[in-house]
Amino acid sequence: MSFFYATVSNIEACDSLHIVHFTCEGQELSMMSLELSSKVNVGSKVKLVIKPMHISLVIPPLLAHISDENQMSVEVSSCTHGKLLSNIGLVCGSVKMESVITATSAKKMELKVGQKLIALMKSSDLAIGEVL
Repeated sequence: MSFFYATVSNIEACDSLHIVHFTCEGQELSMMSLELSSKVNVGSKVKLVIKPMHISLVIPPLLAHISDENQMSVEVSSCTHGKLLSNIGLVCGSVKMESVITATSAKKMELKVGQKLIALMKSSDLAIGEVL
């Protein structure tokens, strides 16, 4: 699991569905949740978690509108290529995470350490791992 710390900036609710908005390293993220702990409030510091296979990578600039709300500007910190999969280390300020993509995709993208990318995360894939 990749994890990083964020601050809750807004909470929207409709029936049992919640959209929780966060700030992390000056960037906005959001998460969908059907169950939200009463400990989660605007201003709460949280540890967010996401599976590395749920982080997609894009070489900027994005040329079209996409449905992934969570778009984080990152830099490649490492590339480990296997026969089928590549593990891509990413940093955004103090945030470190990883993305696992197919080796074919990594080869097509010609990923290199230091390269600037956009990490895409579906709001349904992001979760609060801990309220601090």
